[in-house]
Amino acid sequence: DSMKLLRAAVLLLMLVWAGLAPAQAPASSAAAPACAPQLRGIWAAQEHIALVRPRAGWEAVTLPDSWNRRWPDWHGAAWYRLDWQVPCSQIPLALFVSSIRTAGMVYWGESLLWRDRQLAPPYSDSSNTPRIWSVVASQPGGVQSVWIRVLGQDEPTPGLGEVRLGDAVELAQEHERRTFRQRTSYIITASLSLAIAMVALTIWLWRRQERAYLWFGLMELFWSAYLVNLLRTEPWPGMGNAGLNLLTSACAMLYTNSFLMFTQRFLERLHRRINAGVWLVTLALCAGLALAPADQSEQLL
Repeated sequence: DSMKLLRAAVLLLMLVWAGLAPAQAPASSAAAPACAPQLRGIWAAQEHIALVRPRAGWEAVTLPDSWNRRWPDWHGAAWYRLDWQVPCSQIPLALFVSSIRTAGMVYWGESLLWRDRQLAPPYSDSSNTPRIWSVVASQPGGVQSVWIRVLGQDEPTPGLGEVRLGDAVELAQEHERRTFRQRTSYIITASLSLAIAMVALTIWLWRRQERAYLWFGLMELFWSAYLVNLLRTEPWPGMGNAGLNLLTSACAMLYTNSFLMFTQRFLERLHRRINAGVWLVTLALCAGLALAPADQSEQLL
């Protein structure tokens, strides 16, 4: 029976999603408390001269941080400064950054440690890419500064994720866990969703009267497209950051609408007027986001 096959596919997808959480890694031997770096403070400031660290305007912040709450009218780049007291030089150190929204540059003291490939619109995207670097304290026993320049003008929530300095082994394990959670699990889910979408749409092509397969396939297809767009690290050819954000929002809305249609077909309870209203609202929202000025579309997103 075709409906039994569909129920089995839904159950399989739910079981796979439930099993995507990574297993807890065994506890690692952290650095001795006396040698562990101590965070002294985190500050952020607006960049008024390109690539020049601000001299004034620094504000104390906590991470993760999104500066649109603090500077709602600011559409330029921003700098973050983090100071650590590094008591010892005997332990191997690593610097871990969970995310940068959208693109950025990382300095270890005065040395450039890393930078995104595309630092002009359309930007690279490090929102879902945790990173780690092995570092050496320039002045053991002194204060070590980390500077991070963030560009996120077209991002609805520009800012910086978690930043940690500590034992290299411990942070390498944390990097593995974050990579699984922020990237690998999305890749697995997107791949499974795409495969299930192809199966459902193929069954619908054979049995056109069973529209539940059509909407189930479209639902999984839009969900896969949404995840793929979240996972990108470089802009799609011919698209700016505002267009990419619009594409992500459109995929999310189309996924939701397809889920609504699939549910009604699956339960054999159609609500045509409600469906027409939902699709009209979706089209209106997509048109509004596409036609609105960049600063207003960011707020809507």
